[in-house]
Amino acid sequence: IKLIPNTAPYFLGLINYRGQIMGLVDLKKRFQMPEIEQTKKTFLIFDSESGPIAAQVDHVEAVISLDDANIEKNPNIKTDVPVHYMIGIAQYNDDMITVIDLNKSFSSEDYVQIHSTKLMSG
Repeated sequence: IKLIPNTAPYFLGLINYRGQIMGLVDLKKRFQMPEIEQTKKTFLIFDSESGPIAAQVDHVEAVISLDDANIEKNPNIKTDVPVHYMIGIAQYNDDMITVIDLNKSFSSEDYVQIHSTKLMSG
């Protein structure tokens, strides 16, 4: 991870993933959730309006496809994830999953900062 000074607290820096430079964000910090000690780094790569972004996550249990019919869009719950980032709640095996829209969880200014940081490092 290449650290970049004067960036958002949840922007961890840049990584080279399979020859492609991309920004790395910490979703726990982004959603102001308590941090846990991690023994290994796990990343989720997603497409954004400024290109791929890597997100540090606790772990990945499974990659699944969900039909809209299986997502409760208006759950009556309290969550640490701001409601405008949420798509809804889904059931997977015996667990409930918070489904978020990663593209909505970052502002246009965030994308500009991540993209310009990538350009300056090149």
